[in-house]
Amino acid sequence: MIRIRLLQGRAQEAYEYLAEPGKDQMSMFDPGSYLQLKAVVEYSLGNETESVAAMQEFERLHGEEMPVLLAQIHAWRGETEQAFSWIEQSFEPEKQLKKSELLEPFLYSLHEDPRWASVMARLPPNSGLD
Repeated sequence: MIRIRLLQGRAQEAYEYLAEPGKDQMSMFDPGSYLQLKAVVEYSLGNETESVAAMQEFERLHGEEMPVLLAQIHAWRGETEQAFSWIEQSFEPEKQLKKSELLEPFLYSLHEDPRWASVMARLPPNSGLD
């Protein structure tokens, strides 16, 4: 629901769902997703300080094991170089990057960059959604 609202340009509704009172928000999402969503929602609302704080917390707690999610945050924020840097880390063999992770709408802003085609070409044939 939060991702859909963001993609629809309805960041305030995404924020209200993310911050819905009476719910343990951290338990509603898989590890890292709450912080990832918080970072992009806060950015979309113009709350730079809160967005950066959530992004830094995500990087501290989950960046090593989920670099592609950090790339998605940077891409949403328009930080193309940082996004490609984290995508590059996603190609480390132990990360087992899947094509579906690169088809995430948060990365759409990277698709026009000339580097995108080479990123997709590097995926092994058995990486999912082939």
